[in-house]
Amino acid sequence: MRVTKELVLKGVGHRESVPVPEFGEDAALVIRPLTDGEYFEVQRLMIGEATFEGGTPEKFMENSKIIDIMGRERDAKYLALSFALSIDDEGWKPEEIAKLPQGVPDRLWSRLATISGFPRAPKKGAKPRRKRRSAAT
Repeated sequence: MRVTKELVLKGVGHRESVPVPEFGEDAALVIRPLTDGEYFEVQRLMIGEATFEGGTPEKFMENSKIIDIMGRERDAKYLALSFALSIDDEGWKPEEIAKLPQGVPDRLWSRLATISGFPRAPKKGAKPRRKRRSAAT
């Protein structure tokens, strides 16, 4: 099968309804996966303008204020959701995402991470996966 541009871009056309009972029994918001460019913007916002003193990310993290990190993560989540909810010329702004009822952005974020294929941190206590050796070695 030949891979075409249309086939590759079809993934962005995926739509998924996420239940939002806060707005009524059958209420749902429709989201779509992020594009690579949108994901890059979200990551850039989350990481911020990191300058690593001493040349290591660990040193940077030591000097960062927890509240600053949490704020960047929140802002990045709102930006991502504004992209994901902007379907059919109905644009959403991060400020509007912030006005949703408590818990709704987290529910949407969780589903968005799944359908967009965001990398996930390993579960606490999970053992690292070992690489399998090939039969040739």
